[in-house]
Amino acid sequence: MNRGLPPKCIGSQDTRNLVANAGICGISGLSDFLQLAEMQTHLKKCNRQLLQKMQRENKEKKEMRGTSTVGRFFLAGVLAVVLGLAAAPYVSATIIPSNNGNPTVSTNDTKNYEGWLKEKVRHELVMLPYLSVFDNLQYRVDGTTVTLEGQVRNSALKPDAENVVKRIEGVTKVVNNIEVLPLSNFDDSIRRQTYRAVYGFASLQRYSIAPIPSIHIIVKNGNVTLEGVVASEADKNAAYIRANGVANVFSVTNNLVVDKS
Repeated sequence: MNRGLPPKCIGSQDTRNLVANAGICGISGLSDFLQLAEMQTHLKKCNRQLLQKMQRENKEKKEMRGTSTVGRFFLAGVLAVVLGLAAAPYVSATIIPSNNGNPTVSTNDTKNYEGWLKEKVRHELVMLPYLSVFDNLQYRVDGTTVTLEGQVRNSALKPDAENVVKRIEGVTKVVNNIEVLPLSNFDDSIRRQTYRAVYGFASLQRYSIAPIPSIHIIVKNGNVTLEGVVASEADKNAAYIRANGVANVFSVTNNLVVDKS
């Protein structure tokens, strides 16, 4: 095997460097030198392929991150729809913003919303902790406005009733016309006597079973007003007669309503 280099290669500085490096690595002779050159070419090719592969992987990672972001937004949208449906307090009533920023009800859903709102207001009022048989709370719903009326013996019930109604979804205004009855030992005495006279009567005792009896006894300055619901006209008349027989009562107004359902 020829151990020398061709004369044409001797004058090239790059070639001389390559030969020197080959000698250091224990490579000698033309064939070994050519193998080294082929290896360098092969390594350069591998480096290019590796670089291209890394670039493709980085590109794929960026695309995957973008897809993941889109997926997260899509999932968030689905959850928002599901949670929105689950949190809807009524089936078809839709609250939409009005011009002044307050929520209002679309025309097509007003009837459905008012039906739901009446039941919701009633539930919130009967759950008030200090409500008793000697209080009478009434209300009226007009769109998203709720008007509170009636009479209460405990003054705390007036602001409490307004506050619980204000928190109902969709309510934009609460008109509080509840009357706080004056403190009076005389009226308290009539309340106790009237309660015993009405609910002590055999045919009316069943109305006292509920947490809040359905016949409410409102007393103001010695005058008694019966409010609530009874099952028959006979029960309505019996309650009036029993209340009217209480001593020191100036008058009895019978506003009991007969439930015909």
